[in-house]
Amino acid sequence: MKPGQNLISERNLAQKLSVSRNAVREGIKTLEYLGLLDVVDGHGARVKKVDTQVIVDIWRLMLAQGQVNLYHALEIRRILESCAAELAALRRTSEDILHIEFNLARMTFPNQGPEELARCDMDFHQSVLIAARNPLLVQMVQVINSLMYEQRVIAREKGQGGRENNKGYEIYEGHREIYEAIRDGNPEAARLFSSRHIDYILERIIIVGVSGAERGTGANSEESSAIG
Repeated sequence: MKPGQNLISERNLAQKLSVSRNAVREGIKTLEYLGLLDVVDGHGARVKKVDTQVIVDIWRLMLAQGQVNLYHALEIRRILESCAAELAALRRTSEDILHIEFNLARMTFPNQGPEELARCDMDFHQSVLIAARNPLLVQMVQVINSLMYEQRVIAREKGQGGRENNKGYEIYEGHREIYEAIRDGNPEAARLFSSRHIDYILERIIIVGVSGAERGTGANSEESSAIG
């Protein structure tokens, strides 16, 4: 059904679906809660236009029910961003290349704190998503980001000994490889470097409240912190 269309009456829905009117009523309440229907007394239920917040609400419900965890969301982001890098290498314009290059260069600016560097990182990946010319990819990654923000995910770096001193440089190099592959129009390399970069990040963070068994990494639960 299209946005703005009214549902048929509860009685007709119950007859059509061969269920009780109570079941129909509960289903309508659930769809209203998820933002899919707009229910007005005396006017019935009307289909609403779906936005990304609806998807966030559905995923939040799945999290609350234990059907998924936040590490699953990060794994999906890995897949999406690798695909975006591949498409960006095929579809990028000269303006896209300039935007990606600028956001890469921002990572080298001196005297930046963690928040500024995090913003540079987000802007870099956003510019790659835009260059992919697929609005659904952009929306899906934004949904994952919104979900993680609302759940107040806290991640901390694993202790890596001497490698910690080179962390910033290694992360920059990962971004540089992605940029150069996109600039050169090499989709295979763009996908490879994007996957490698995100794998590097995932290896170094511990998603709060997700045990090693849930992540499939074999890490013990002592390595996880609690979600605040």
